[in-house]
Amino acid sequence: MSEVISDETSKRMCSHMNADHAASVHGMVLNSIQRGAHISDCKMVSISMEGCELSYVACGGNLCELNTVFMKFSPPLVSVKESR
Repeated sequence: MSEVISDETSKRMCSHMNADHAASVHGMVLNSIQRGAHISDCKMVSISMEGCELSYVACGGNLCELNTVFMKFSPPLVSVKESR
């Protein structure tokens, strides 16, 4: 049976990343999207063995939108310990 990152572990990991590694999360968003708009409020929403979901606010002109992007791990994680 393959390992799974539980919802509780995902929430704990996301909370840690958002609190202690905000610059890294921001960089992950920038590497996962096409640039053009001003990006802010980047958060890690969830993490799984396949990747992580990130949310961010993109503003261009007078319009700001909340967006999400899934950053796929290549290759996928084979153990929960690899998520570190």
